[in-house]
Amino acid sequence: MTRDISRQEILRRRKRRILVCAIAISFFTGMSKILIPGAVFSELQADLHFSAAILGAMTAAYMYCIAGSQLALGILSTRYGGVRILLFGCSCFIAGFVSFPLLSSPGWMILARGVCGVGAGTVFLGITKLIIDLYPKKFSLLFGLALFVSYTGPIVAGTPAAMLIRATSWRYALLLIAAVPFCCFVVLLLSLGGTFRRVEEGHAFREFLFLCRNGAMWRLMLCTSLIFGIHYAVLTTLGRKALEDRCGFSPGCASTWISVLAIVVAANSLLGNVTLRLFGGSRRNVVIFCSASALAGTLLAAASFQFGWGGAAVTIAFLTIANAAGYFSVFGLIAKELNPTRLGGLAIAMLNCAAFTMIATAGNAAGRVLACSETPGSAGAILYPAEAYRNFFLLCIPFALLSLGLAFTLPETRTAAEEGSRESLPANRG
Repeated sequence: MTRDISRQEILRRRKRRILVCAIAISFFTGMSKILIPGAVFSELQADLHFSAAILGAMTAAYMYCIAGSQLALGILSTRYGGVRILLFGCSCFIAGFVSFPLLSSPGWMILARGVCGVGAGTVFLGITKLIIDLYPKKFSLLFGLALFVSYTGPIVAGTPAAMLIRATSWRYALLLIAAVPFCCFVVLLLSLGGTFRRVEEGHAFREFLFLCRNGAMWRLMLCTSLIFGIHYAVLTTLGRKALEDRCGFSPGCASTWISVLAIVVAANSLLGNVTLRLFGGSRRNVVIFCSASALAGTLLAAASFQFGWGGAAVTIAFLTIANAAGYFSVFGLIAKELNPTRLGGLAIAMLNCAAFTMIATAGNAAGRVLACSETPGSAGAILYPAEAYRNFFLLCIPFALLSLGLAFTLPETRTAAEEGSRESLPANRG
């Protein structure tokens, strides 16, 4: 009996070590979202003569693959457990991250970003599943902490990464950065012994169909994904270029502001519980606040580029949009409370899948809108007129309005959570 308890404790320690390594790697998955092509946008254009459409396709490949992996692996997560999911995800992410700076062909580089995206999405899912398995009573706190670590990655992808790229080159800089998650992955591999749990029998796809019948879940996914789509288009595709081209910011200053946007998102993810208390525990009111913030920022950005209001107005618009995108911990809590507890991991995976599908769509749209107005600049760079950026945000306005409208239709899950009745919630709250 004592031997069994000792063995269980050893396995639990190993799983905790795996969780820590995975959260460390998630820092680099977060960085990777912004690092490529955002931090190397101008460098890729000048060195490899890539158009905005190609760079937008890189973003789209990464985000679509995150979304697809979330859904596919989320369906299987209840059967195979978090450790197997993490092993697969970390392997794909490291392979894609390391290979990208070694390539020059746009097709192969887009493929590398896709493999990297599959890994990034799977790492997030594996972390979520392990937290649910190891710390079910502390899920909200630890999930918010894991999100905070992931969201600090884009901060480093701004100014510090830009300084490293200028000091070396974009290829050497990316390889140096990739060396750190590779070391974390080695530690994770050394901790695997005996941590694979028995594969559970059952029909994983049936659980997915169960969640698909939840009307409120669909509204939550669409509402929040629109917020993330607008924000990440700024963060990954056009934000830095807009500040450089139309606001007169230097590359270093523009990178710093991108880091500030990431800091806002990271801080909000860590303060999710504080925000809930400010809204009296109302989950729906937090979502309404986020949707309204996204709409306000989108309107201000469109007006700023239309009327030439300058860098101050544009940065305030970007900050307002970023403020809306920092509450995935609250969105995930709502998804968990809308469904039976045993399906919490799959529900959050579906929510994240919807978010990254919209992020990919928005990033691709941003690249195509900019590509319609390309103007050759100095040293092989490409410039874009204010109208190009204005047109993108005008395109986003009706979607931001839709998000706000959907937010008002969401049910309030606070009461159900307080009464501990999540397991009895109906499949369709619509």
